[in-house]
Amino acid sequence: MCYNYFRSSLCGLSPTHLQMSGQRKVVCVTGGSGYIASWLVKLLLHRGYTVKATVRDLSDPKRTEHLLDLDGAKERLHLFKANLVEEGSFDPVVDGCESVFHVASPVFLGTNDPHADLIEPAVKGTENVLRSCARFPSVKRVILTSSMASVAFNGKPLTPDVVVDETWFSDFAFCVSNKLWYMASKTLAEETAWKFAKENGIDLVTINPGLVIGPLLQPTLNYLCRAVSGQHKWRSSRSTKIAKFVDVRDVAYAHIQALEIPSASGRYCLVGRVTHFSNAVKIAHELYPTLPLPEKCADDKASPLVYEVSKEKAKTLGLDYIPLEVSVKDTIEIATGTERMSRGGDGKVVCVTGGSGYIASWLVKLLLQRGYTVKTTMIQRKQSTCLHLTELRKDFICSRLIYGRRAFDPAVDGCEGVFHTASPISLSPTDNPQVDLIDPALKGTLNVLRSCAKVQSIRRVVLTSSIAACVYSGKPLDHDVAWYPLAKTLAEQAAWSFAKENATDLVVMNPSFVIGPLLQPTLNLTVEMILNLVNGAETYPNGYYSCMDVRDLANAHIQAFEIPSASGRYVATGTERMSRGGDGKVVCVTGGSGYIASWLVKLLLQRGYTVKTTVRDPNDPKKTEHLLALDGAKERLHLFKADLLEEGAFDPVVDGCEGVFHTASPVSLSPTDDPQVDLIDPALKGTLNVLRSCAKVHSIRRVVLTSSLAACIYSGKPLNHDVVIDETWHSDPAICKELKAWYALSKTLAEEAAWSFAKENATDLVIMNPSFVIGPLLQPTLNLSVEMILNLVNGAETYPNAYYRCIDVRDVANAHIQAFEIPSASGRYGLTANVTAFSEVLKIIHENYPTLRLPEKSEESTYKPYQVSKEKAKTLGISFTPLDLTLVLIEFDENLLSISGFFWLKLKTLL
Repeated sequence: MCYNYFRSSLCGLSPTHLQMSGQRKVVCVTGGSGYIASWLVKLLLHRGYTVKATVRDLSDPKRTEHLLDLDGAKERLHLFKANLVEEGSFDPVVDGCESVFHVASPVFLGTNDPHADLIEPAVKGTENVLRSCARFPSVKRVILTSSMASVAFNGKPLTPDVVVDETWFSDFAFCVSNKLWYMASKTLAEETAWKFAKENGIDLVTINPGLVIGPLLQPTLNYLCRAVSGQHKWRSSRSTKIAKFVDVRDVAYAHIQALEIPSASGRYCLVGRVTHFSNAVKIAHELYPTLPLPEKCADDKASPLVYEVSKEKAKTLGLDYIPLEVSVKDTIEIATGTERMSRGGDGKVVCVTGGSGYIASWLVKLLLQRGYTVKTTMIQRKQSTCLHLTELRKDFICSRLIYGRRAFDPAVDGCEGVFHTASPISLSPTDNPQVDLIDPALKGTLNVLRSCAKVQSIRRVVLTSSIAACVYSGKPLDHDVAWYPLAKTLAEQAAWSFAKENATDLVVMNPSFVIGPLLQPTLNLTVEMILNLVNGAETYPNGYYSCMDVRDLANAHIQAFEIPSASGRYVATGTERMSRGGDGKVVCVTGGSGYIASWLVKLLLQRGYTVKTTVRDPNDPKKTEHLLALDGAKERLHLFKADLLEEGAFDPVVDGCEGVFHTASPVSLSPTDDPQVDLIDPALKGTLNVLRSCAKVHSIRRVVLTSSLAACIYSGKPLNHDVVIDETWHSDPAICKELKAWYALSKTLAEEAAWSFAKENATDLVIMNPSFVIGPLLQPTLNLSVEMILNLVNGAETYPNAYYRCIDVRDVANAHIQAFEIPSASGRYGLTANVTAFSEVLKIIHENYPTLRLPEKSEESTYKPYQVSKEKAKTLGISFTPLDLTLVLIEFDENLLSISGFFWLKLKTLL
């Protein structure tokens, strides 16, 4: 399975997180079946602790099964029944424990009896747990799960200059007067806890998380899942305009750190990101556009980000917050993989043909999760072929899975929809293709459709065809007879003809090469093909595969049935390689051996372009070998020598091109004795020389110039934390000179000259302004970002106390291509995915290489954590790669990678 498909289950958990520091230690977790507590139990077991957890009802599988299934639970998890409002109920649980995590407390925002529903359980529960702890000397520390609800609700104005921290306390009277009952319960409970701890000498630490999101372990919904699944109505209200998000895994990890770090004390505010709630909705919509999400707030007003929550104290726990994008994605992925999601199928009956197959098994699973009653067919109902389906039925308790045989009349009778997936799949030679492939596909499809035509309740049929029914449209793609594509083509043609004659509402799915986890116990074609490579194959296919995940395909089938406007055919593929927008087109990339340019060349070749690229020395293998090794380079990559400072040098390169990507420009932040020669002339004159060459070639329809965020930020405007830079910002050359920001000056002058030339010569120019570019290297030479990390590893005493605006190099390269291919693209595009502190880079290095001597002190800072707008960049279809998915595995191999007497770092990416 691809790493990305199982990564989310332990996203954000480093090897340090999972160290076995709890061996032979016993701890207690109250409310163990809850959202935060379930993750806390999971991580404690990972670290070797023996865990005694309380639940309200030991006989309720919804409260216990997910805990008992955890790794280590059989040996080291003990469940107890306890009642929050019953004094002494926790005595047998905390007895013998070294520490107690008190997590149990009711969480909801609406109530008719706040005292009984919220305040009493929170306050009395806290008192009862602490009284039990006070009776047992073995308890060394108590960690209380409080909330930002007990921090920020005190009537103080939350203006842009406010930073909420651990010194803030909510006011109980304010909460009561505003009917903020949950906030009141957490405030009073924490006040009670601190008072009791002081009077009884208890070592107490409180954790105050914001709005907790992230993947669920327990089988009950949290707020975000209810919202995205349509079970909760989104609305704009006081409590949801500005949200303080934090990932549940970070919260659980912080609890453990608060126990294990001896110096931990007091309160810890845990907020990864403060933002308008609509941003979470935007992220969810971009990831899953079919979810029933609103497009605007109820009040039609965008609330500003008006305050911050300090992360300083939380950082002492070693926290590296999981990005909001990852949290939302993981939350929804878990929700869409469980019964918790949209129950759009409740009370509806559908049929799936060939239910034991690869795609069909996942389709049955997802349909059951959505509440459908499923009637499925198979050739023979053998135990070996339907056991996995029987297991699905057991998982969902209700007997909603009904089997049929070859006769489809009884199978489709009473159904609202039919998914016809049954069809033989084989690319192997066959002696009788008519019998083995064509008849089952063609006659089978017609038999199903004839049965459907007899049933008036059926409102739509979704047919699983194949991309094989699309691509064999002209010149044959291989020399053999393609029997499988023929079978799928004839079957689909017959289906459309029948549907037209019989007024059947038909939708056809045309998936590409389907991959992903198996539900059925037998191998499918794709797995067999991969197994052949693993089991001693001498060669691998020299080809491109358009792939998609089987779960995405199953979900697409359901969407095609549920969305009323769905119609016609849907080509379903999950890879960029199907987009061959460059076939037959010629483009030029200047400075092709550079960091961004190398990735740009790679992606252009993948999309079918013929690429003419310039390098300073075609005979230097360091400049050319990595390019010549790219897929498609042998046939469609042409190298040219060109000098930026020589007018006319680019004439032969751009001749015959449709587009030109000018990336070549020196990049250096180091001091220079002659900035004019080293930076300004190559950037400015080089840009003009390339544009002059382009102006001579009528075939060129657009030039895409690689500028920089450096050409935006030196404007003289204040860069405060509430500032958002966008494409309207331009650096001032005078300010750049005054600050001796020579690189910024070179990019600013080059961009100004480019716009002036484009206006005078009617050149269609688009400019990309990326920030600090990070990610994997293709070229064998160091780029600036790697050099900066090298300086830290090679004995630096301090590290920059600075915020860096970062973006993945692959996102930058893709944005360039989109800016060329999208006709409406114009002007400038600021490209920034993340704003992060350089100290976070150190944390990543330290976690992977704890023996390296890294600087512990930061330099004095003049940098500000300002933001950069992503709005215009998103119009290019860019989905920014989150920072922790870009660059986090740093391999340090002193035997393998040695350059000029010192070691360098090879950066890899989590794929």
